[in-house]
Amino acid sequence: MQVLTHESRVVTLKESGVATETELASALLKKLAEIVIGGDSVVGIEKDPRSFISFCYPGIAVDATDFDFSYVVPVGEKAVAAADFSALVNSIPSESARFLPTAEKITDIYAEIMRDKQLPQVNLTDSEKKQLAAAEALIIQEIEVVDDATGGIVKVPGDTPLYQKYKEYESAYYNAAAKLRELQARLNYRGDPESEALWALNGENYQAQVQSVFNTWSTLKGKVEQALGTIASLAGRGPEFYWVELLSRFNKSRLSTAIGESYHFTKYFPSGFWNESHAKGWTQFTMAHSEVHTINENSQMSASIGGGWSGGLWSVSGGGSYAEQKTSMESDTEGLNIDLQLTMVPIRRTWLDATIFSNRAWRLDPNINNSVYSDGATPADGKMPAIITGMILAREVSLGMNMTTERNSSFASQLAIKASGGFGPFRVKGSFSRNASRTTHDYVMSSAGINVPGMQIIGFICQRIPTCPNPDTSLNWPE
Repeated sequence: MQVLTHESRVVTLKESGVATETELASALLKKLAEIVIGGDSVVGIEKDPRSFISFCYPGIAVDATDFDFSYVVPVGEKAVAAADFSALVNSIPSESARFLPTAEKITDIYAEIMRDKQLPQVNLTDSEKKQLAAAEALIIQEIEVVDDATGGIVKVPGDTPLYQKYKEYESAYYNAAAKLRELQARLNYRGDPESEALWALNGENYQAQVQSVFNTWSTLKGKVEQALGTIASLAGRGPEFYWVELLSRFNKSRLSTAIGESYHFTKYFPSGFWNESHAKGWTQFTMAHSEVHTINENSQMSASIGGGWSGGLWSVSGGGSYAEQKTSMESDTEGLNIDLQLTMVPIRRTWLDATIFSNRAWRLDPNINNSVYSDGATPADGKMPAIITGMILAREVSLGMNMTTERNSSFASQLAIKASGGFGPFRVKGSFSRNASRTTHDYVMSSAGINVPGMQIIGFICQRIPTCPNPDTSLNWPE
């Protein structure tokens, strides 16, 4: 294990004046991204160049009832919550803009591919078919459940206990690594005696925790990833029978609420991430006004993350629709101090084999569909340039600033009469309307700032799709 020390600091701190809102927004998003998707020098995992964050403007108010649905087949109100969750996280993110829920979903694109694909003429041997079946059996199993609509028994795809544990350990590792990155960033960008003392007290301990959690994850990592590699290799040759299995799994994962709303069941790891038993999965994140220029000059993260916030960090709107027009207002941020708890929650779609987006053994039938899902560029363009792979949640948000200045007082007056409001990616007040519930955040405002204890989604971890479709012309395609 590589032990980072105080001497590993390479950032030169500088005195600076009051940062502009653009500078502050850039620094905030860069630092959040660094904590969430930065690399890990302890075990040698580098930042994934395909990953980026689509930030909310402002956050989406949520509570436990929005996530407290069965991991197999939800029923009643839990089914409505599951359908709402599926609609949200299966939106198609844009790399060059803030997050907005989209009408077209990943499920629509996946169904289109299933419907309009062409496959090369290829056959697997019986031995290869057995290898593929064995690999799939390590990841996915069929579960018998009661159909809420008919009362009959149906079989639905589900994750094996092995794969569930693998994903839970993965989540624990990434959140342990985030804690270490936050501590290192606090030392590098703030460099005050308190940050130095925290590093001296906790630095080596946090590194040991990252290594320990990674070692636990690794007990399953080799077995699971070998199975995934086998699936990608054999299915990547384009056998018809595997695509028949994909379509069957996709169709069996289509569920309905009591009022007939259809959705493809999507879940997250770990279950109950908001509970006290998962308290260690939350990172204490802070950023002070004094860090802004240092972050902007030294962070390796993209300055275009989230599209920026032109027009002011404060925002207000009159209703509960997330996509509705917001009015932006400028703020006074001198002396700002942001403090909150942060966690990352991976998304799991049992019905989706994401390897098909890089699989070159299929193409769209040129007679019926010429769609481009991704052109593979950075930023990517197409009908589905990226997919959401995880959520970023915050709670106990504290915005320390002078609320008696003209700009901040003006926002406070508007917030009192508007249904919702926020500061950058953080929701201060209001709700996000869903079918299952209407979660509303309460806030406490004083002359020294604003506190928002409730939980909120402040962004989504996304992964770029490579060039898709990208068929290999050397394969034996039908005439």
